[in-house]
Amino acid sequence: MSLIELIQGSASPIASVRGQYLLQGHHPVAGNSVAESFMSFKSAVIRASELIKTGYAIEIWSPTSLES
Repeated sequence: MSLIELIQGSASPIASVRGQYLLQGHHPVAGNSVAESFMSFKSAVIRASELIKTGYAIEIWSPTSLES
C-alpha cells in the first residue's frame, strides 16, 4: 500500500505505522512499491540505502510527520 493510499484511505496512516519510522519506496522503472516500518531511524536509513542503490525513490516518515 502506498503512502498516498494510506492517507486517502479510511484508516489513519499513523495507525498503520507499526514502528517509529515508515519507509516508503517506489521504483520508477519497474513500478514496484515498498512500505516497511522500523523502530530506529538508523535502521530505516540503512534499508533506504539498500533500496536507493537498486533504483528506488525513498521517503522516510515518522508518526509526527504523518500528523501534519
